Amino acid sequence: MSAHRRYSRRQRLGTADIASLLSGGRALKRPGFSVLFRANLLGVPRLGLIVPKRVFPRAVDRNRMKRLLRELF
Repeated sequence: MSAHRRYSRRQRLGTADIASLLSGGRALKRPGFSVLFRANLLGVPRLGLIVPKRVFPRAVDRNRMKRLLRELF
């Protein structure tokens, strides 16, 4: 993947951001899948991914799902 199309550090959510989102964000929930979201004032959309082991037990499957979701973002 070329550098200009990469998922930049500015677009990633950190641990504290994810904890804040889990406690106070809005959610769209479907079986086996949830999307949590909240508006920000940064002017750039950001993404944090959590892929649970109970849904994708193998690490290779979790990593593939994260790659696919990042590509959609």
